[in-house]
Amino acid sequence: MNIREGALVAPPKQDKLVRDFLDSIHNTIQGVFVRNDSVSVPVFKKLLEPFQNKNLSVTRGIRLTTKFGFYNKRDEENPGWIEEIVPTKHYVIIMDMSWFVNKIKTSDEYEPVIINVDWTEFYSVFIHEYKHFIQVLKSGGKVFSDANRNYFEQPDEQQANAEQYLEKLKHQLQTTNYDVILNFLKKKELSNSPSLWHLKKQNPAAWKRVMKQVVLAAIRDANQKQ
Repeated sequence: MNIREGALVAPPKQDKLVRDFLDSIHNTIQGVFVRNDSVSVPVFKKLLEPFQNKNLSVTRGIRLTTKFGFYNKRDEENPGWIEEIVPTKHYVIIMDMSWFVNKIKTSDEYEPVIINVDWTEFYSVFIHEYKHFIQVLKSGGKVFSDANRNYFEQPDEQQANAEQYLEKLKHQLQTTNYDVILNFLKKKELSNSPSLWHLKKQNPAAWKRVMKQVVLAAIRDANQKQ
């Protein structure tokens, strides 16, 4: 099967497991911020412990687990990634939480504290890496980056970035109504995505392929809701 044709379709049970997992993280951490203006990094790490190394795969014989840490790799522009543990059929989504939290320093005597989380970015980056896992399932093997091609020239990355952008739209527009989302895409295109806006200027062909995948994914989700 060519995973680059059409939108990625995962078993509903698989998508629900991942969605419920993300919502559980969100609800747990936001519940703490409702009661507190800030939390320390050690406390935040403690909140994440129940979500570490969770198996999110419903496919027998293949594991998808999670790892959350503070790797401080913002200079590498890599907020999340997926790794394959060889030779087992085990994949790990790794999220660098330093990308998604906002900190302030309250005193010279203490370390900065976390005051909030950018959930839009967190969800969309996680979904990007999760969709790479679905590509693995659909292709029957590893489908990750091709070092000989520019990042946005790689069909697998175009597809994953499209899914990431669609997830971001759901949060920014605060809706899963795909008529609203498709109408936004038709009128606004990339007004809220600087990276894709730059791609449109630098590589129009790659931009068109990404946007085609966004529309196909939105239509897929709309059909699944019917």
